[in-house]
Amino acid sequence: MSKDRHPIRWQEADPIMEAVDALLAAQLPVVLIGDELEHWQIGDLTFSDADLWCLAACRELVQDSDPR
Repeated sequence: MSKDRHPIRWQEADPIMEAVDALLAAQLPVVLIGDELEHWQIGDLTFSDADLWCLAACRELVQDSDPR
């Protein structure tokens, strides 16, 4: 999800969307599961929003501050 495709800047609005943008920029195929922003899929793995953010933080793609 690119910030250019959304009416607001995700980085300012939601740390989870910041993580999604960062992982997509790192060429990881992040896919939303369902209608709510709670579960994400990368390959065969499913992540909660907090786990997805932690993955981006571990890869140093986002600043290390807990989104919970």
